[in-house]
This record gives sequence, structure tokens and C-alpha cells, in this order.
Amino acid sequence: MSARAVRAAAPRVELCSALPRGPVAWWLLAGVAMGAALRFGFLSHQSLWTDEAATRHIVLAPSIGDVWPRVRATESTPPLSYWLMWLLAHAAGSRSDAILRLVPAVAGTLTIPAAYAALRRPLGTRVGLALAWMCAVSPGLLWYSLDARAYALFVLLGTLNLWALFAALERPDARRCALWAATAVLCVWTHYFAVFLVAGQLLYVVIATPNPVRTRLLASAAAVALLCAPLLPLVSSQSNDGRTSFIANLTLSSRLEQLVRQFGMGPNVPSAALEGAGLLFAGAGLVVGAIAVARRNPRCALLLALVAGVTAAIPLALTVTGIDRIFYMRNLLVIWPIVAGVAAVGLLRARALPLVAYLGLCVATFLMIQADWRYQNPDWATVAAPVRAQLGSTPALVYPGVDAAVAGVYLGRSSGPGPVRTRRLGVIVEPGRTSGRGLQSLPQYPGAAPPGLTLRATLSLPDGFRLLLYDADRRRSISSAGWPSDLLHGPPLFVSGAPSPGEGPP
Repeated sequence: MSARAVRAAAPRVELCSALPRGPVAWWLLAGVAMGAALRFGFLSHQSLWTDEAATRHIVLAPSIGDVWPRVRATESTPPLSYWLMWLLAHAAGSRSDAILRLVPAVAGTLTIPAAYAALRRPLGTRVGLALAWMCAVSPGLLWYSLDARAYALFVLLGTLNLWALFAALERPDARRCALWAATAVLCVWTHYFAVFLVAGQLLYVVIATPNPVRTRLLASAAAVALLCAPLLPLVSSQSNDGRTSFIANLTLSSRLEQLVRQFGMGPNVPSAALEGAGLLFAGAGLVVGAIAVARRNPRCALLLALVAGVTAAIPLALTVTGIDRIFYMRNLLVIWPIVAGVAAVGLLRARALPLVAYLGLCVATFLMIQADWRYQNPDWATVAAPVRAQLGSTPALVYPGVDAAVAGVYLGRSSGPGPVRTRRLGVIVEPGRTSGRGLQSLPQYPGAAPPGLTLRATLSLPDGFRLLLYDADRRRSISSAGWPSDLLHGPPLFVSGAPSPGEGPP
């Protein structure tokens, strides 16, 4: 087949230089600057949460060789993001919250130009710039850019992989196919859902590309499979102990609702009106954009639909059939730039006024979240000092128990199920979300204390926390099993003693 025929069979693209010039470059740089300011300006604004405390335990491993066994023992994702965080934390000689979140913040910032480069080719410069700005201020992407987990890096590498695919389809030479394979490998080593992402791409390659292109990309896919094979024993050991069972406890309808709401406006939106307006703009833009892309560039529409559709459809099918209930919003975050890119086409109608309105709603949502503790992670960093002053060396229970590891980080203690032997005991009750999205103080916890304990004092702490101090009739062994269940229907856990070496407070 001739080179002209190969180009005709690929999705229609607009060729562009590696770097934009003129006003386009300034608009893109402004978007990157905005995205960087919103991310780096709030790196340590919120306290860590439970999953970040688990990341911290991995990152503080004495050697990089210890990262793999810790990931195998505690995580359900591959090790690439943890290796990068380990390298950065040990190079900086810091275990602060900001250092822990630096890799996702950098990844989130780099996603802005990467998204422009990926979809500028098939959809045009204006759409690429609109998508870059949407990436810069999306409350969902901002949230995960400030979360010391793998998701922001997953989005970046998935976006680069899409860019590399378009480049390889345009001219499938060895260098471009190798670039696609390399980004695919890095993506899989960051998150297992990348397998579904690559599967969607390969489905398009099989059904919609001519033989020379298909053969070269399938050969590259074989190399991807070979380089990802070392992950098979890891994923096997990570999937046998129910560490993601919390997802299975959520109804499918709630997970689908979460997907729509968080893709549109992120988690914990402070105002229902704000969220509704944002979802209206995003949804209308997606519908109008999908129709426009299908009419203007049907091959591109098919590719984007297959990549996003297969990435979401496989875990959805596994969940519906009960084989593996892995359908969950944050695992699908990698297709956000694809969905947003199509929505950008629709939002650019009416002289881009819908786009400007949507971007404004996104910025307002993010800033409102950062200004109000009720829509953030429970603020252990603020309450740690007054709690330490009241407790001294007294052990304490934490409600909910799942956040005892976070409490241990900021209090400089170890966490565990106990029991403890003591004559005095503290109970720390963090705020929770019983209805709606805002945190609120929980006066109904801890409920009735076990016999032999007398309540000495109840203290209200900043940002919805409560501290209860108990005295025992004698020095005795106190178990967490003797207390009522927490908000998540689990037992509270203890924080006591000293942390492991090198794992003290930030």
C-alpha cells in the first residue's frame, strides 16, 4: 500500500510543530502557569488521608529495593509512581506532605501541555488550548494532583500514550511506534487499568487501520506485553486478600453517579447550585462536541470512542457480572482528557462563552474547597498539637479506625488494633460525612464506653474534631472490640507508643 493510502486510512490530523508559536504559545503558557499555581500553591494545604499515609509508609522505606515488597504487601497498583516518590523524597531529604505530593503535582501540571499536544492533532488548535485550560482548572484533576497516589501520573502517561498513538498512526515508523510502546509500558507500570486503555487502542488498530500500520503497532504491542510481564506475579499477590473490597461494598449506581459528578466538577463540591451548573455546561458540551466530532472527523471519533469506551466498559462488565468489582471513578481518570477534549468542542460554540463560564465555575469550586475545612481531608495537622498537649503519653483510640494511621503520622505514634494496658485513655473522634459532602462533628461517637471507664472531660477541637478523656478504675487491658463501631462500621484503632524509625511526624 502506498504512503498516501496509509495516511488516508489514519484519523485525519492537523500537522503541527513540536512547540506552538505566537499567541497560541502564550495562551498555552498561561494555562500551564494557572495550573501550576493552583497545584503548587496548595501542596501542603490539606492533611494527608488514609491512602496517602500508606504511600508515606512506602516512600519512607530505607532503600529503593524495599519499595517493591511494601507495594506488594499494601497496595493494589504497580510500583512506578512509588519509585519516583521515593527518589524525590530521599533526594530532598524530606518527608513533608509537600514533598510526598510533588510527583503528582508535577504530573498534573505536565498533563496540561500533554493534553494540548495529544488532541491538537485531530481536533485543532482551539480545541487543544481549550482542553489545556480545562486540565489546568478541573477540580477533579486538581484534587488528584494534590493526592500522593498514582492517579495524576496515570493521567499524564495515558495522555502521552494517546499523543504517541496519533503520531504513530500518522507515520508508523520505528521511532514513533517505539515511542507509543514506551509510553504504554510506563502507563501499565503506573496503573493496571492502562491495560484496558491499550486494549481500546489496539481494537481500533485492528479494525480501522491498513496492514502496514496494523502490523507495526501490533509488533510494538507484543513488546509492551513482554516488558509488562514482570508485573504478573505482583498483581497476583495483590489481588488475593480483598484489599479493594471497599469498592465492592459500593452500589454500582452510586459508582456511576460518582463517575459523572467527579468527572464534571470533582469531589466534595461545596454548593449544589455550583455543581449543577458545572455539570450542565460539561454535559451539554459533551453531547454537542460528540456530534460535531463524529461529523467532522469520524475516524478520530471512532478512535476516541473505542479508547474511552473499552477502558470503561471492561471493568464495568467485570463488575456487573460479579467477576471482579473494580469499576471505580478514580481508576478511570485516565480517560478524563478524552472526555474533556470532546466536551471542549461543544463548549467552544457561542464564541466560547460556555467554555469561559465552565472554567470560572471550576476555579470557584476549587478555591471554595481550599477555603473551607468541611470539604477537605480531616485536618489532623492542625489538631495534632492540642491533642498531644492533652494526651501526653496516654494512649488513644481513633474514630474511625481506618484513619488511625493518619493520626499516627501527625501525633508521632504507631497505630494498631491493640489492646493497650493503661489507667487513662483518650478517644479522638474526627469529623465525618454522614450526609451530603461536608464534614461535620460527630457527637454520637464514641457511644457507650466499656464498663470500668469513667468520662473525665470532653473537648471540642478545631475543624470538627473532639477529644474525650477517660479514667479507668485501675490499670487494665482495654480492647477496641469493647467499643461501638465507627461511622464506617469498623472498630476504632489505637495510637500509642513511638513510630517506626524514620516515620515520625512530617
